[in-house]
Amino acid sequence: MAANTPPTVPVPLHPEDSSVVDVLQPTLVTQISTDADFDSISYFFVLYDKDSLLPSPIYGEYIGEQGDSVVWTVSEPLCENWIFFWKARAYDFVQYSDWSEERAVWINTDDDPPWTFKAIYPPDTGYSFIHDLTPEFWWERALEPDPFDSVFYTLYIATDSEFQTVVTYDSIWTTEYEIPFSLEFGKRYWWKVKATDNSGLFSYSWNTPDFRTWTPGDVNGDGMINIMDAVYIINYLYKGGPEPRIR
Repeated sequence: MAANTPPTVPVPLHPEDSSVVDVLQPTLVTQISTDADFDSISYFFVLYDKDSLLPSPIYGEYIGEQGDSVVWTVSEPLCENWIFFWKARAYDFVQYSDWSEERAVWINTDDDPPWTFKAIYPPDTGYSFIHDLTPEFWWERALEPDPFDSVFYTLYIATDSEFQTVVTYDSIWTTEYEIPFSLEFGKRYWWKVKATDNSGLFSYSWNTPDFRTWTPGDVNGDGMINIMDAVYIINYLYKGGPEPRIR
């Protein structure tokens, strides 16, 4: 009796490797295999992720041929904005072929905005001041849930909490920006950042820090220049008082 020859390995056709599909239950397609013994062939699929999120793995078993291809629609809804991997093999009811090459597929049925994030520096200063009048602003990276989307940022710096008087810097591709002008002495500022993705969807930093710049001559740090600054200096020089609150 002649030894059995296993079927050839099926070739994945669709979706293309690392492509994005807009359904939760994608249809996977391979080319049919051939069998040297002219045996009937059935096909097995497996789909899985590599981070142990459910549902995974999902199996398609004893799938028949449809013309010159094999078609299997995943039997369970997959996780949105997640990457899964799949492969297939043929079975002639005696032996299995090797598994096909692995392919990746991203699930993205809806466009989502970037996640909100934190504006970090300059921070809320309360009753203290910043001395650098050309500070570098920086913030957390806004995570983008949609596969292959990129994010750019818009920085807003205002002199009022309603952002009616505001300077805007657009198309920032990093999470930091050094402003090209000098802030004013003794001024209060508010700032925030907007993150925008490829689809035009956006989110803002969840916080809006406000800070004050220092005033020359304000040695006691109360935001004013008056006789109390002179008293503060005298106490420091002759009575062991605290150092002036300036650089």
